[in-house]
Amino acid sequence: MYKSVGCSKVAAVCLLLLILCSILLIAIVASFARPRCIPTDDETSDTQTPSQKGPIMGDDGRPFGWQEIRLPNDIKPLNYTLFLHPNLTTNQVLGSVEIVMNATKSTNFIVFHAASMNITKPSKIDLQGSDSKINIVKMQRTKKNEQVYLKLASKIQQGRKYVLNLDFDYTLADGLNGFYRSTYKVGEEERVLATTQFEPTDARKAFPCFDEPNLKATFKLTLIREKRHITLSNMPLLGASTPYTGSKSTAGLVQDEYTESVIMSTYLVAFVVCDFKNISDRTESAIPAQQQHGHEFVKVAVFASEDKLSQTQLALDVLKYTIPEYERFFGVKYPLPKQDMIAIPDFAAGAMENWGLITYRQASILHKENVTSDASKQWIVQTITHELAHQWFGNIVTMEWWTDLWLNEGFASYVMYVGTDMWQARDNLGWRMMDQFVVSTMQSAMNTDSLSDSHPILVEVRSPGEINEIFDSISYSKGASIIWMLNNYVTEDVFQKGLTSYLKMYQYSNAKTADLWNAIANARKDNGKHTDTNEISDMMDTWTRQMGYPVVTMARSGGTITATQKQFLIYSNGKPSDDFASKYNYKWTIPLTVVTSSDPKPDTQRISESQKTLFTKDQDSATLTINPNVQWYKANYKQNGFYRVNYLRPELAAIKEPT
Repeated sequence: MYKSVGCSKVAAVCLLLLILCSILLIAIVASFARPRCIPTDDETSDTQTPSQKGPIMGDDGRPFGWQEIRLPNDIKPLNYTLFLHPNLTTNQVLGSVEIVMNATKSTNFIVFHAASMNITKPSKIDLQGSDSKINIVKMQRTKKNEQVYLKLASKIQQGRKYVLNLDFDYTLADGLNGFYRSTYKVGEEERVLATTQFEPTDARKAFPCFDEPNLKATFKLTLIREKRHITLSNMPLLGASTPYTGSKSTAGLVQDEYTESVIMSTYLVAFVVCDFKNISDRTESAIPAQQQHGHEFVKVAVFASEDKLSQTQLALDVLKYTIPEYERFFGVKYPLPKQDMIAIPDFAAGAMENWGLITYRQASILHKENVTSDASKQWIVQTITHELAHQWFGNIVTMEWWTDLWLNEGFASYVMYVGTDMWQARDNLGWRMMDQFVVSTMQSAMNTDSLSDSHPILVEVRSPGEINEIFDSISYSKGASIIWMLNNYVTEDVFQKGLTSYLKMYQYSNAKTADLWNAIANARKDNGKHTDTNEISDMMDTWTRQMGYPVVTMARSGGTITATQKQFLIYSNGKPSDDFASKYNYKWTIPLTVVTSSDPKPDTQRISESQKTLFTKDQDSATLTINPNVQWYKANYKQNGFYRVNYLRPELAAIKEPT
């Protein structure tokens, strides 16, 4: 245990200096390990990334057969049939996987992901074509890139299907990713469960797979368990559980087989073995089945340990209410027949949006009436609505590569406020979620983004380490803020039409940032008022492809306001990091809004087109015309834009103290 000890002043000073030096050293190291900016407007990235410095070595000490972090684009997985037998007593996992795949190019090798597991020897790996078996000449592995390279005796042919069968085994992880072991207590009794956390790159620790978000497939899962346990996964059980007879020691073992999943990315696969209980209900779909293919209702359930089951009612209520509300908001049906949520005792993140089986940290889902604070209650609702937003934005449509992570997280971070506002309005709780959005999310992002060592929303990432770095406030909070700004600029109706079009166009597939801008631009064009479909991407690129944001200085002369812009940095003598060169010279295309003392009460006013102007990155200044007799004016109405405003002293005084 920790004990407090006394020290002299000299020793204390020395200790303080040592701590400061350590912090400085960490900052220097971190500055060289930051993600890279995407250099061009072309958001189409090759499936292969530039080679790393020096050859990637295999675990056998020889150069690895594939020298890229990204997998080759020769193979497209179609279906995984996955068998897993986790033993919660010995912590050992036995598994096998059958991968049906299509050869998109002819090739004499296959590369896939696997980490922290033993894989069958090459002589026992089975690769079948439509008419013959293909022998494996060599298997090579690399821990560095967590890849397996199979050299084939003959080429597989473009356009044909092949089936790869592998056996593997490993130990349940002690950490909080992959397929890992978790313990908890009910009374004095310690119990064990096994659960998963795969985002971003840890599905490969649970089964061999093509572990990249654009390599989507369907999944058929079989789990073996003891009778005292249950299993959960993305989809419902195919039928009743059956006794397992596949090994010598089968007494008391049960086999659970799950229905085949929809097409999805590997990081969304999830499964749990536990002894939890649940409460359940069902929710009626907001979109009739004759309008869109799908289910008439969705079964919803919340799972927790038996001693905490009484704390799950709020979560079930939010879950049941939000799914049909989101169906209306997105204009797209929820596609699965069920949605489960589960409270995990040991969980690193707040929650994870696994399709059909959302996993939560206990504090992010459990609510004890008359004990949990109102702030914690609101946080629980926000976390649930965030994860449910992902079921559409992230699961139905997934980013092409982790570079566009913000499409998932920024959007969900915005929509969770919309969803929470819908839920609280039902009970008239007065949470004023969009006012909170400005304070909690937008201002937080502005604080981070005003530092000279910030980074753009869109950054080039390749390795798992780089990918994990961008799960930060820039992707989440700044991403949410520019979505909010765009929504207000194009109007809510146009924005939602664009979202619906985007989701329908790319459903069960992948998309890039430019695809979202194009969908919203086309919705705006269809509205009949705007014909320039490049306007949205031209504007939004200035917010996603360079770090920071502007401060707009306003100067009034009678009925004319002149606006100028420059990058806002919290330290006035600072300069942007050299890590990210800006092709826009740190100029932004800003949707400026202005209200005046002669306008209707702002709280009840919708901004008209006459009160908006687009201050483009190519202008030195922008000019707005107002009634010369108005007492005051205010820019950035309701803080809808991701920029600060600077007024001259007399104009600021007029806002503060109107006569």
